[in-house]
Amino acid sequence: MVSSQSRAKRLPFVFLSMLLYSGANLATEIDGSADLGFWFVANNLSQNSRFLANDGVGDSFVEDRYTLLNLGLNVKAQDLFRASLNSKTNGYLKGRGLINIEEKGYTLGTPNRSRYQVDELALEFQKVVPQLDLWLGRQTLYEVSGVSFDGLRALYHLGTTFDLAVYGGLGTDPRTLTGYIGPSYKSYPFTGKFQSVGIYTSHRGQKIRTDLAFHADLFKAKLDRGYIFSQAIYDATSKWTFSALINYGVLEDIGIKSIQANAISRPTSRVTNTLSFSRYGALVYKESGASVIPVPNQIDEDLVGEEKVNTTSYNSIRDHLMLRVFDRNYVFGAFQFSRRTFDDQNQMKYTAGYRDPDLLGSTFDLRLQTDLIDNYRGFNSVFDALLGKEFSSGALRIEAGGSFYGNERDDLLDNEPTPNPRQTEKEYTLRSNLYYVTTQKVSWLLNYALHNEIDATNQDQKVRSHEVYLATNIRF
Repeated sequence: MVSSQSRAKRLPFVFLSMLLYSGANLATEIDGSADLGFWFVANNLSQNSRFLANDGVGDSFVEDRYTLLNLGLNVKAQDLFRASLNSKTNGYLKGRGLINIEEKGYTLGTPNRSRYQVDELALEFQKVVPQLDLWLGRQTLYEVSGVSFDGLRALYHLGTTFDLAVYGGLGTDPRTLTGYIGPSYKSYPFTGKFQSVGIYTSHRGQKIRTDLAFHADLFKAKLDRGYIFSQAIYDATSKWTFSALINYGVLEDIGIKSIQANAISRPTSRVTNTLSFSRYGALVYKESGASVIPVPNQIDEDLVGEEKVNTTSYNSIRDHLMLRVFDRNYVFGAFQFSRRTFDDQNQMKYTAGYRDPDLLGSTFDLRLQTDLIDNYRGFNSVFDALLGKEFSSGALRIEAGGSFYGNERDDLLDNEPTPNPRQTEKEYTLRSNLYYVTTQKVSWLLNYALHNEIDATNQDQKVRSHEVYLATNIRF
């Protein structure tokens, strides 16, 4: 007998198959894309006599090899029932999946054998009545900071540039996101324990585009999180563009959770300057406990919070200047100051670089960049170079380059520096990339990287890693 949990795990694939089948047979037009990628990494750590089984906090990172398959699908089936020009029914499907092929652990990989995420699985009923569209199913609302829910949305077109929407239904568990790092990942596609409701307005003018929303998440009918979200882009003149977004927690989780602001100026045709500010903080889910990240026994739980949410915020201000030297060549530089609140430490980052699309009048292009980072608890320097060339009128592109790192960091005990000298590591990565467009709708990507370092944290182990990524994108 098939268990209810196994049936629940198969539900997304059943729905996907049904939507694809109906779309292929009913729609007047199908647009979309599919992605398939294969990631492989191998290292020599298990051959070292000073081999360590983990990284000191319980995470295995020394498997001699790790493989991961990633899948992505984005489909729009237009006019499913071939209705009149004034009324259409469209279908949407968007999702991704990750499969750990060999079930081996790796710090940078997923701890589960498989993970999947459905972002959209919905029907759009256009002009149910004049100026009203209805959406039914799994939807991701980028006007509301990318929140997903399963339910109904009513979208009113109050003018040629202004919309008003109300929505509600089942919420999505944050633990079902493929990138989630908190308590155990959940593989069920739908849950009745979470509910979501909200309202938003959207304006799309020629010079200004804005969204304003209120959203509430509930867990077992109790308020889990509520916030106001707004974003805007303003093309003030041909020389100035402003953009900003803010996510402000209200009700139980009060305060700014994230904020971004950018001012792009183009005083001349050769100069572009971007000034930006950002702040990121922890999202607090009060009733579901989805905010809590388990803490290994070796780590001081006061630093990250075991049964409570760490409300650390990171705040950065950055200025990036790009100066075109000749026809297409340009130099660029950036300065960034960041501060984090849990230990009141600062970071200063300086960047300089050069881009030449026609190196010395040849068919090669070159990009150089160096970064100096006075980091929170150390110092990092990076030099990166990438040389590229295109063939067959741009259908094939080959790149080769490398990055060289110098890292210094304080030797810490309970997050406080010890009298021991700073740990120093020198490492480098050599890489090559191949991009191949076989047809207008099929492209390929192949990356290879060789990474060498001496791991000062783990008794100066000499680490050599090989990394390969092969991917294809198909548009239809």
